[in-house]
Amino acid sequence: MAIMITGGTGFLGSYLTHYLVREKGIAGKELILFDRYPNRERIGELAGEVIMLTGDITEPSEIAAAMKTYNVDQVFHLAAILGDPAPTQVVSYMKVMCDGTLNVFEASRIFGVKRVVYASSVAVYGRASFRGKKITDELDEDDPPAPGTFYGMCKLYSENLAALYSRRFGLETIGIRPTSVFGLGRGARGSYASGLLLPQEVHYMVLPELAALGKAVEMPPDDTESDWIYAADAADVWYRAMTTPNPSHRVYNM
Repeated sequence: MAIMITGGTGFLGSYLTHYLVREKGIAGKELILFDRYPNRERIGELAGEVIMLTGDITEPSEIAAAMKTYNVDQVFHLAAILGDPAPTQVVSYMKVMCDGTLNVFEASRIFGVKRVVYASSVAVYGRASFRGKKITDELDEDDPPAPGTFYGMCKLYSENLAALYSRRFGLETIGIRPTSVFGLGRGARGSYASGLLLPQEVHYMVLPELAALGKAVEMPPDDTESDWIYAADAADVWYRAMTTPNPSHRVYNM
C-alpha cells in the first residue's frame, strides 16, 4: 500500500513530503511523488528515500500506471496551477485544473483508493460571499461560494466533483481550502513552468520569504488582510485530513 502525492515536488507537496518522511516515517515505495516538473532540489536529501515519478495529471494512463504499479491506496491531490490563466491559455489551463482533477478522482475510483485529500482554495469565495458582511468578517464552510476567478471556479468544480464521486461511487474525499501559505521556496513558483499563467512579478505569498531573507519588499495596502499559515503546519493539516476517521465534514477551511 502506498501514498501518492500529485504535485509532490511543488511547494505544498514538498513540505508534505518532508513531514511524512521525517515525522511519520513514511518512505520508500510507500511514498510516491507524481509531478510533471519534478524538482529534486525541493526534496533535497529525501530524493533517495521516496519514489519520484514524472507524470502528467492530464494523461489518465500515466496516473493509472502509477497507482497500479505501487498499489496506491491514499492520494493527496495537490497538483495545480496557482493563479489565473493568460487570455490565450484558458482552454489549456482548464484541462489541467478541471480535467486533471477528474482524472485523479476517476483513477482513484478504478483502483480502489481509500481516500483522496485534495487542495481546494479560499478562492471559492468571491465578493458575493461577503454580502451582508465586512471584508474583515470571518467566512466559514457554510457561507456560499461565489468565485470570481478562473482559479476559484476550478477549485469549486473540484469540490462539486468530489461530492458527486463520494455519493455515486463511495470514494472518500476531503477538500482543504488553504488561504495564504508561506515558507521557504514559495518564490520558486513551479506553476510558471506551465507557460499558462498571466505574467506576475511577485506573488504576495512570497513576501514573508523575501523579508526573512533580508530583501526589500513592497508591502500591499495597509488594509489588506489574509489568514496565514506556515507550510509545515499546513502539512500537518493535510495529514490529519487523510488519517482522521469518520470526518464530520467533506470540505474544511484552513
